[in-house]
Amino acid sequence: MFYPLKIISVTTESIDSKVFECDIRKVESSVFKIIPGQYINIRVIINNEEYIRSYSICSLPDRISIKFGIKRQEEGKVSNFLLDNLVKDSIIEVSRPYGHFWLQDEIYKAKDIVALVTGSGITPVFSMLKYFLKNSSKKNTFSLIYGNKTKAQTMFLHQLKDIEEKYTNVRLYFNYTQEKDESPERIGKDLINSILLQNNINIQDTYFLLCGKEEFITSSKNILQGLDVPKERLKFEIFETSSLVNDGNEEVERSKGILEIDVEDKLYSFEYDETEKSILEIAAENGLELPYSCKKGICSTCVGQLVEGEIRMKKNLALTEEEVGEGYILCCQSVLMGNYIKVRLDYL
Repeated sequence: MFYPLKIISVTTESIDSKVFECDIRKVESSVFKIIPGQYINIRVIINNEEYIRSYSICSLPDRISIKFGIKRQEEGKVSNFLLDNLVKDSIIEVSRPYGHFWLQDEIYKAKDIVALVTGSGITPVFSMLKYFLKNSSKKNTFSLIYGNKTKAQTMFLHQLKDIEEKYTNVRLYFNYTQEKDESPERIGKDLINSILLQNNINIQDTYFLLCGKEEFITSSKNILQGLDVPKERLKFEIFETSSLVNDGNEEVERSKGILEIDVEDKLYSFEYDETEKSILEIAAENGLELPYSCKKGICSTCVGQLVEGEIRMKKNLALTEEEVGEGYILCCQSVLMGNYIKVRLDYL
């Protein structure tokens, strides 16, 4: 479900990004109950074609407004359209918040946090950093390693520097690959290890946040796991994926059968034939619109739980091994494998 919201402010955050603020006071308070790190989906019509895209919330939870950031992309049809066309008083269609990229309150209060982000990956982490400042015991620290091409393309640069000057338990490390006056260096093993050692970070008792493109997330996860960071202390969100990644393309035998989808205790039942179509596609063909955004296995908007039967996920870049073990699936990537499948979604 989407809600028409009015844009009440537009702020330029870098030469290629803006932050948009929406008034949420006319929407029921339970809808926009935000956890720092989550995102909203935006539905827009461009040349008579509908698009849905996800954008991370970069503001603290409140009942007045929400803010989200958009960065210009080389092939970002929707992002670039919104940057060029959204102005103050524009009306946009916005979903409720989604996402699993967040931390429990007790972590903010007592544990050290290290965030590794690139580009627009800063948007959810900026919200989480502000929440840390509000809830920290002041004895724990927040270290941010933030990569960009240039200073001019760095979102929230001035706000971050102000925070660093004001708070002694916040440590910022800016990394640039195309800045003229600095040696180009990507965020890699040597840099990460150096910063962890410099700040005497106890790896076993620290939470790590990773946000950016798929290649960066994969590389950073491998580095941190090589340093024996426990899997349960790694939280990540992928903003872009490689078109080359495609899991589980093997041919499988499929049969005709029944797909049941339980949405908030309302049961929908559909017949299906031998097909490579996903649960999301089968539901849509039968008039049931399930939540979705990327359709690429990245954002987790379409997450459900497998109650009975067997599926194959073609791609999964959003759910952890633990979540998959508990039966969680991405409906946009789940192909049916048997005669009877039942899936539960807690909300639309």
